[in-house]
Amino acid sequence: MSPVVRYLLGIGLPYILRIVLYSEVFRLRTISCSLIGRLVIAGAFILVGLFPFPQFLQLLVMVGASLILIVRNTDAGFPDVLLISIGVEITSIFAMDFLITPLIF
Repeated sequence: MSPVVRYLLGIGLPYILRIVLYSEVFRLRTISCSLIGRLVIAGAFILVGLFPFPQFLQLLVMVGASLILIVRNTDAGFPDVLLISIGVEITSIFAMDFLITPLIF
């Protein structure tokens, strides 16, 4: 597999997975959010990845960035926002590391 394809899969698959997870959680919790809002919220991890943080701090900043974006783009309340942000980020990391990546590579 070429390095370009690996790079695109490394960014594209987690992004698509996060879009799907946020869409389903918002649908289950009946939280209104536009498609552009979901794209922006799901893309928070790309911006956080540009900065060289240690792994745990990067996870905290990722959760914080998605938390801020959820508050700005949806009508969700505080406990929902925190739990959605933590749940989607942790689920997407585990799904990519233990389910999707072993199937591809």
